[in-house]
Amino acid sequence: MNQSSIRNRVFIVATVVAFAAVAVASRLGDLQVLKADALRTQARRQHQQVIEIDGRRGSIVDREGREFAVSITTRSLYAHPPRLRKEADRAARLLAPYLARPESELRALLLSDAPFVWLKRRLDPQTSRAIANLDPKLIYKGGPIDFQEEPKRFYPQGALGAHVVGFADVDQKGREGIESTFDDALQGDS
Repeated sequence: MNQSSIRNRVFIVATVVAFAAVAVASRLGDLQVLKADALRTQARRQHQQVIEIDGRRGSIVDREGREFAVSITTRSLYAHPPRLRKEADRAARLLAPYLARPESELRALLLSDAPFVWLKRRLDPQTSRAIANLDPKLIYKGGPIDFQEEPKRFYPQGALGAHVVGFADVDQKGREGIESTFDDALQGDS
């Protein structure tokens, strides 16, 4: 090889490395200077989220101690869509029969941009056990799909005194009767 050929090759390699370095530096500048605020906001949204779970609502009993309204512990199913992208179709197909929701509706939830979505709140015990046994790679503690314990209002006396006792909604807020009148006193501590 002659000296001229070696210089040409060194020059070409140096030029390619220089262009690559300029491209990397310009991309770093773009991300760290121009898009820094938007990326910081996106990171904050993805990593910091507060989900409030209310405490257990107080019981309503008659003077003989018979319970008319009590809170029982149930499990609610939630998902983290960004952690589930590749498995969204399979998860929707597996969960749809247990949640009594269309597969397409679940798929849309699991593919959303939200960092957290409720799939079904306050499941009955049989359904939550069946879902928990579906796929340990998909549904596990701290996983992309998991359960959260929540209180659910239960009325052991059924319709007896229902017009006086009233009812509480899904978020444990009194809407009618004693449940509404004494809502502040019956609210659990968070």
